[in-house]
Amino acid sequence: MGRFRIKVLTSVFLIASFCFVLAPTAHATLISGSIGFGGTYKAYGGDPLEQVFDLRQATFIDILSASVLTGDGDFAGYNIVEAYNDMTLVSFPISPLWVVRNGSGDTMSFTVTSFAVTLQTATSLTLTGTGIMTSSNSELEATSGGNWTFTANANGNSFTWSDSAAVPEPCTLLLLGGGFMGCAIFAKRRKIKAS
Repeated sequence: MGRFRIKVLTSVFLIASFCFVLAPTAHATLISGSIGFGGTYKAYGGDPLEQVFDLRQATFIDILSASVLTGDGDFAGYNIVEAYNDMTLVSFPISPLWVVRNGSGDTMSFTVTSFAVTLQTATSLTLTGTGIMTSSNSELEATSGGNWTFTANANGNSFTWSDSAAVPEPCTLLLLGGGFMGCAIFAKRRKIKAS
């Protein structure tokens, strides 16, 4: 084996060893799962704001009560609603829209960063958008992106948050990049020798 090839293999081995040792401690896992809320609300609209019963006129949603109906994945056990803020349909971000807590005292909160009205009739209102989930649990990523849907109708309201796609860890990308670099260098050296 040539001296250059040994150096490349040694470098790749050292990078892989470094990533293997640090990977479990370098990055927490992304927040995943979903949570569903149910509760009651009042819709307001007009100037000055007055309660409206036709949801086409609604510009503000006053959340009167909220409770966790379902939670799976990282949301399992988060069943205490600490805060659920009202929503205006004309501006964002809403920070935080809600905060939940588990029995150990860990909290998760959700900040709305964008939304769109996807349905607004006299009896139904549906909002969808994106936001940022924040967790106080040290085993989870401090923040993760997510999607949300809010539906209001004559029977009350419901709100769900679902997880976003996973993002590769930095060590994984470093290891993959090192492997590609090693292959490229090996191929170039082989091509030079053939010439």
